[in-house]
Amino acid sequence: MNRAHGFRDVDMTPNAGASTLSPSNMVCVTVYNETLDAVVNTLVSLLASLKQARNDGLRGTGDSCIALILDGPEKADSQVMRFLRGAGLLPTDDLEQEQRERDAQFFFSRRCIGTLPWPSAGGVAPGDDQEEVAFVVCVKDRNRGKLHSHALFFGNLCARLRPRYCYQIDAGTVIEAPALGAMLAHFDHSPRAGALASCVVSQAPSAQDGILKSWQFMDFSTQAAVFWPAEILTGHLSVLPGQFCAIRWIALAGGQDRQPLNSEDELQRSCTLPARSDPLAGYLRGLGATTGMARVMFLAEDRIIGNEIILADRKWTLEFCPAARATTDACEQASELLRQRRRWNNSSTACKLWLFGRWLPYLRRKDRGVPDKLQFSVAMLWQLALILQQLMAPAFLACMAVLVGQAVITSAGSSGPLWPGILLGMAALGVLLSWPSRRNAPGTASSWRGISRDLCFLGVVILLVCMVAGHMPATSAAALYAPMAVAVGLTCVSFKDQRLTILRRAPEYFVIVNPLMQVYLWAYALLHLHDVSWGTKGLTTPGRPDKGMRLARTLIVATWAAFNAGLLWIGLTVPPFFLAGLNPVIEMLSSLFALAVGMALWPCLRSLASAGSHAAKLPRAKLAGLNRVGSDV
Repeated sequence: MNRAHGFRDVDMTPNAGASTLSPSNMVCVTVYNETLDAVVNTLVSLLASLKQARNDGLRGTGDSCIALILDGPEKADSQVMRFLRGAGLLPTDDLEQEQRERDAQFFFSRRCIGTLPWPSAGGVAPGDDQEEVAFVVCVKDRNRGKLHSHALFFGNLCARLRPRYCYQIDAGTVIEAPALGAMLAHFDHSPRAGALASCVVSQAPSAQDGILKSWQFMDFSTQAAVFWPAEILTGHLSVLPGQFCAIRWIALAGGQDRQPLNSEDELQRSCTLPARSDPLAGYLRGLGATTGMARVMFLAEDRIIGNEIILADRKWTLEFCPAARATTDACEQASELLRQRRRWNNSSTACKLWLFGRWLPYLRRKDRGVPDKLQFSVAMLWQLALILQQLMAPAFLACMAVLVGQAVITSAGSSGPLWPGILLGMAALGVLLSWPSRRNAPGTASSWRGISRDLCFLGVVILLVCMVAGHMPATSAAALYAPMAVAVGLTCVSFKDQRLTILRRAPEYFVIVNPLMQVYLWAYALLHLHDVSWGTKGLTTPGRPDKGMRLARTLIVATWAAFNAGLLWIGLTVPPFFLAGLNPVIEMLSSLFALAVGMALWPCLRSLASAGSHAAKLPRAKLAGLNRVGSDV
């Protein structure tokens, strides 16, 4: 066990106000260099959601406590610090030398929401709310990473105040008003739920936004509508989104009456305990990670914390609460998106490989029954299939390019160069119109520009699909494109308020943009496997990897390239197994995607069937009355 570092002194004894707190809900808002508007919007949405949850049954001023953890005051926005001081959440005078030399300082207070100096630019502030809320502001001496902030929040604050539920929210994420109430209801309905993932999406793209924001919006939406429900059906949700999630404290604390961690020695003693009896200690062991691969893995804190919970002694589940909606900020530049997805892709794969290493020990456990072990095995097989699907993306794209090229050549041979020329022209015009425009463009011109680009890409997709469908049997074309249509329908059902945006962006996303982006992002991620920096919010300086990291990067990239080259050879030489006109690579990837769509569709069909059977049992007069009420609403 490597020694944990950066946790020297977090003594809270000077803050006697902490002893008066007894919250049911503890909320962690991590702040680094976000603007005042981003922080205020997050707080306003959080307070509005807490207020609605209180109106639905949560009463008392001590029911909730908001902890803002500032990861280094030298990087924090000066307006954020000014707002916290003006609100009385931070002292206005200079701190004593002894206080300044500490790793972290805590400041407790109770404030009436309506009396806080909300800036007018921060959205609609709850100015008429006279309810008091407990606040804790933690100021770290410098940036020490998100895992260190979680050590302060979970290992110190939550261990000291012992809430029922803990929430993690990134500054810049805006949650909807019913979100916290939906999570509380979900916890009450599912006593085995150890943690809940929220339904997080990025901002919907506007007419001025280009392909970058459009892809991010569709990627978040598809994950929440298709892949997360599919994971839930297998029994294992692989991620608790760091933008917004909820954790049952007893599941993370291991059911122990644990003591707050006030020093590195106490943290070190805690991390020597078996992770199964103390999931939090297993999670915080990343503070002592020194090898390159361990540091890569612990960049995915939202996956490790879930893995530790499901491997604990007590049986817990990770569940998805689609009613808890949140909107997070999207990457503005391609370089920022590359660094973000480099961290996400590499760390998520490392976490899955780590979990595969616990597969056999899990099957040997005596505290798990045969159904639990079977479910865990199914979940691990599905995660392995997802990894293969991601790593096979270059071969799939190359095989699809060959298939489309053959279809275009066939079309040109039968009808001349007219339709291929129209296809290329519309594609070029769509790309040109997708370039982000200036924000001060007139509204009418911007709207027409967005409509024109959507029509161009829709025409390109229709021509491509028609050419490919005309090149192969109808059964093969249906197997290739029908799962995409069902996925679009599932996404529209899940996000009814954004259904028009989804319908406009879905054709280009599934047929053209997403395959290209997957290859682009994975290539960048693997080529920068040795980079263990955070990658966003200005934290772009690569940490020093160990000596084997660059060699490991080279070997992994070479293996990945050889693997896809072999798959491409199979796709071009081996005849299809089931569907004429395709090849084994396209068949395999299409089957995996169709399986994911079918797994996500199954809960919807089951709920519709149960609703239909329940309606059939209702008396005719009562059913008519319900229909009248529904029409009135």
